[in-house]
Amino acid sequence: MPQSTVGVVDGKNIIVRQSWLNQFPLVLVALALEIAIVYITLDFPEVASFSFQIASVTISASYLPFIPLFVLAKAALNIYNERLVITPIYLIHVTGRISWRERSSRLEYSHIQEIETIETIAQRILGLGDLNILPIGAGNRQAILMKGLRHPRAVKDVIRSLRGAPENAARGVA
Repeated sequence: MPQSTVGVVDGKNIIVRQSWLNQFPLVLVALALEIAIVYITLDFPEVASFSFQIASVTISASYLPFIPLFVLAKAALNIYNERLVITPIYLIHVTGRISWRERSSRLEYSHIQEIETIETIAQRILGLGDLNILPIGAGNRQAILMKGLRHPRAVKDVIRSLRGAPENAARGVA
């Protein structure tokens, strides 16, 4: 699938996911944990042979090197668990792709009230930001909040351009 500055192009649709740069702090924590665990087990071999008990579960220190893998799995889960599909007619927000329950919500362009980009200083430095799409009227619809997107302003511009596309203007989309 071809890549664009906004996301992956799949035919006429654009698929937008959270950037891996948004998970940079988790990756740094995993790396620091792994370095600390390797250092402790190499310099203090007696520590590698101890066990400790949490509630009724006994955990051996030999399992400690696997903790950073769980942290990295959490980072991957954050990236692949949520996506925004931008079609020519509507948006589809899919969450829970790697969980027991997958949820998707469809939002037509005519029902979009406002599109906000939210960027912290750290996100601006990394070229990231959050995108908040607010539907008209609260009702039973929730806002679509995508965190840690690469180029959130470009995603916002694509959605705004599709809102004013000729096929959507015929439907009454402004």
